[in-house]
Amino acid sequence: YISLILLILGLAFTQVSYAQSSVKISINEFMYDPPSGSEYVELYNYSDTPIDIQGWTLSYNRSTQELITNSSFTIPADSFVVLAPDSSLISNPAYADISLVEVSGFPALNNTGDAIVIQESGGSTIDSVDYSPDWGGSDIALERRSPTANGNFEQNWGDSPDEYGTPGNPNQIPEDVQP
Repeated sequence: YISLILLILGLAFTQVSYAQSSVKISINEFMYDPPSGSEYVELYNYSDTPIDIQGWTLSYNRSTQELITNSSFTIPADSFVVLAPDSSLISNPAYADISLVEVSGFPALNNTGDAIVIQESGGSTIDSVDYSPDWGGSDIALERRSPTANGNFEQNWGDSPDEYGTPGNPNQIPEDVQP
């Protein structure tokens, strides 16, 4: 009887894990509660080589995976791409020159917290973020402090110092320099 209880408790506290990729792309910024306009997710290629995201997927709460693009789309080394449901973001002159991919099935990001998951075509997880509104992000983007630190640590995120965020550009939030 005790073994059964331990088994049930073990299953209750088991976190689903995905095969992690060695690709150096991070979810670098996202807007889940915009004051106006569209939500977005920014990816950052922090490697020294270009990376093609053809066949990659975007999902929330690890549910339905939405294809980012079925065409070849390369993120240059040390560069950004913004994923959004439409092109309204680039109608703002401040963001007219950003690299943007319209994701036709862009999932709505929940204002009460959610998971954002990026997977490559083989199913390996590139990066994921389980965020909460306690992190900030009300009417402002959340920016990542370090692309190499775990994205699920609240301390690795903060409200963008810029009014709307810095989609397609380097983050303005100070990088965490403490070990």
